[in-house]
Amino acid sequence: MVSVSLTKCTSYDQAEVDLAIQKSFSAISGLANYIKPGQRVLIKPNMLMGLSAEKGATTHPSTLRAVIKAVKALGAIPIVGDSPGFESFKRVAEKCGIMAVINAEQVSFSEFNQAKEIEFKEGFVCRRLSLVKDVFDVDCIINLAKLKSHGFTGITAAVKNLFGCIHGLTKSQFHVRYPNKNDFDLMMLDLLRIIKPSINIVDAVVAMEGEGGPSTGSLRKMGLILCGTDAVAVDSVCAALTGKQPLDFNFLRLAFEKNIGQTDLAKIEIIGEKLADYVCTDFKHIKTNRSQMIPPWVPKFIVEFVRGLLLDRPVVQKDKCIKCGACSTVCASKAITPKNGTPQFNYSKCIRCFCCQEMCKYKAIKVKRSILSRFFLL
Repeated sequence: MVSVSLTKCTSYDQAEVDLAIQKSFSAISGLANYIKPGQRVLIKPNMLMGLSAEKGATTHPSTLRAVIKAVKALGAIPIVGDSPGFESFKRVAEKCGIMAVINAEQVSFSEFNQAKEIEFKEGFVCRRLSLVKDVFDVDCIINLAKLKSHGFTGITAAVKNLFGCIHGLTKSQFHVRYPNKNDFDLMMLDLLRIIKPSINIVDAVVAMEGEGGPSTGSLRKMGLILCGTDAVAVDSVCAALTGKQPLDFNFLRLAFEKNIGQTDLAKIEIIGEKLADYVCTDFKHIKTNRSQMIPPWVPKFIVEFVRGLLLDRPVVQKDKCIKCGACSTVCASKAITPKNGTPQFNYSKCIRCFCCQEMCKYKAIKVKRSILSRFFLL
């Protein structure tokens, strides 16, 4: 039976987090079972954007530090790596407190700036793709995610965190390459099967919920750290913690259909805290992305006609926009053109990936539903 540990952690006090991480590793038979002295261990946190740790958009630095210390204690060599969605690694790391941890612990870091082209014949949708080279140059990968709401996948935790193994702005190109939700979610499962993290940890001490997730949503104290070797099982428990069933989320439903990981909660051994004691029945989920509500049997020419009428669309709130240009930079479909610094949207080009909203740290972009959408797609 697959195991996922639930460890109580009520704050980001370093001593408390250290103990929680130690308990988490013990619950999955000990970190020494997965890494050996001298091995290179890539620790992949969530470094979405340059916001302070208190904003909850990134893996908290105390969680990262606890994992680094545990790896070093076994004589292994930790390397911290990620590819933020827009800004440079160093800038994001400095803003969210991760660079201070890297410097204090005297460990190396990777900016994920070298890619490697690979073939994956078993891929559901990814038969050939480029991933950061570091993924293939280490002995072990620890996937250190953050539990947050997400406008495209519903939640982001262990599985979605691996999307950061695609370099920089190339990630937004994947939204163009896989605009269909099923294809995008299958792409994430392909990444999981290629990268194969040995351990998946989810920082849910303070999670993020509601509109604006995964960058500017509301904070929700959950007081937990999750840990397991099966990323799908870990995310299935995360789904339950947010008051949903795993198969309520499309990427987990596809994992079930493709027999990737474990989504059946009855077949997941919960070690530590009782799941029922921590379920948030009032967790604020982002409303379903309406781009996925058009039935697949509708002819393509009709879909193209109704997209603009039925689908949610990003709109700028001019009173909050500081004209930084981040939204137009990350827009892979080139649907945003600054006019006197203010973003202008071309909705005929917009693929509704909402990367613009995700990467706006000033909450200047909101998602608006059309009148027809409200009437037909309740």
